[in-house]
Amino acid sequence: MQQNRYDGTPIVRQLHPDLPTVVQPVKQAAKVLIDVLFAVIENPGEKPQNNELLGVELFQPE
Repeated sequence: MQQNRYDGTPIVRQLHPDLPTVVQPVKQAAKVLIDVLFAVIENPGEKPQNNELLGVELFQPE
């Protein structure tokens, strides 16, 4: 079963250069996730407060 990927990572853009993709800020998302994880560890039982929205970008090949 072939799985299609549309996540905008460099490997996808290299393998499918004609495919428009949504590029997600993976490094920024990882940092936010780690910050939330540490907040949960430091304050168990409390809901972590994070309302940060991460922007995405449409990659459209020419």
